[in-house]
Amino acid sequence: MITEQLDTILADLKQISCLLDNLTEDNFDHQILLINNKINNVNNLRAEILQKYTVNQLQNHTTEINNYAKVVKNKFDNIITDRKAILENSRIKFKGLLNKKKLINYLR
Repeated sequence: MITEQLDTILADLKQISCLLDNLTEDNFDHQILLINNKINNVNNLRAEILQKYTVNQLQNHTTEINNYAKVVKNKFDNIITDRKAILENSRIKFKGLLNKKKLINYLR
């Protein structure tokens, strides 16, 4: 039973990783909903497992899961970093346009 639940968690983490790899501007909303559902499923299974088993019982089984969890975390961090850079670039361009507009209005 524990191996089935851990295998389900691992499969969900692998799917989350794939969904993050395929994330684009066009499918962002849909993919994020799928990712959120998978994360909720993983968290529910994790809570269920932690209620039934001790950490020592789980140590032998969780190495691969921990590795995939780190991969997913890193992918989220990379996406956030990329989005921040895009937003900052847009902010700078917008500020430049506002300054240009003010200058044009001043020169009139």
